[in-house]
Amino acid sequence: MKKFTILFLLLSLASFAQVTTVPFPALATGPVTLNFNKAGTPLATYNGTIYAHIGVTVNGEPWQNVRGTWGVDSSQPAMTLVSGTTYKLEITPDLYTYFGVPTSSTITQICVVFRAAGTSGQPQSANYFSNVGAFQVTLSAPAANSTTILNANGNLTVTASNTGGPASYSLSSNGVTLNSNASTSNYSFTHTGITANQNYTLVVTQGTNVITRNFYVMVDPGTLTEAMPTAWEDGINYIAADPTQAVLVLDAPNKDFVYVAGSFNGYQPSTQHAMKKDPATGKFWLRLTNLGANA
Repeated sequence: MKKFTILFLLLSLASFAQVTTVPFPALATGPVTLNFNKAGTPLATYNGTIYAHIGVTVNGEPWQNVRGTWGVDSSQPAMTLVSGTTYKLEITPDLYTYFGVPTSSTITQICVVFRAAGTSGQPQSANYFSNVGAFQVTLSAPAANSTTILNANGNLTVTASNTGGPASYSLSSNGVTLNSNASTSNYSFTHTGITANQNYTLVVTQGTNVITRNFYVMVDPGTLTEAMPTAWEDGINYIAADPTQAVLVLDAPNKDFVYVAGSFNGYQPSTQHAMKKDPATGKFWLRLTNLGANA
């Protein structure tokens, strides 16, 4: 039986950090106190020991040099209760030593998830990323890691700024460079006439320091109404007569449109992989064709 991986692209809201550092921003060459306020998080009512699953962004790659193993309490640092709902972690003598990062590398973020003791089924926080270094980049619009929904031929304006003087900016999407500016501390560019989904990467370089920000655009294909010719079941329906085809069916109430991303399209869906909506049942469906052995 043919197997392939799929992902239904639906939007979710991002969580914002309840994490602060002393000093702010944290400096990689010195000690850092990481403070966490559990109020308003899944750990709010948890009264046991809170552990930090913690690593750093090194040379633009997040979650490097993670301390210990998830769920192994003895291998990961425990937070210290300060008072009320506030906890702290002392990172000493400096970030390079604490995380075992060569000083020839650049640390730009502390990456952390706070978790309860034990393994599966225990409450945990969202992923938090705290900036490190005097060189910082602020992506004003759109928000980092956000997904913006546009109508076909819509425009997206990207604005960003940085500290520490002029830097080099390079904006690419779907692997193609769209715009660059070799020397500015206030960057702006408008991508016009967008007709396809976009995966953007903004790379900002100042000397040996490199900071990367990612964000996305999904083009609203409109509601593609078309009756399902067969009463297929929810999920993946394999076509016995043609092993290169399969039909996906999804019950997604209150959704205007759904894209399908998977190994068959390199996780880069186009309008070709926008699901159709059956007017009788309200379910979304899509026939996939030309599926290879590794689709």
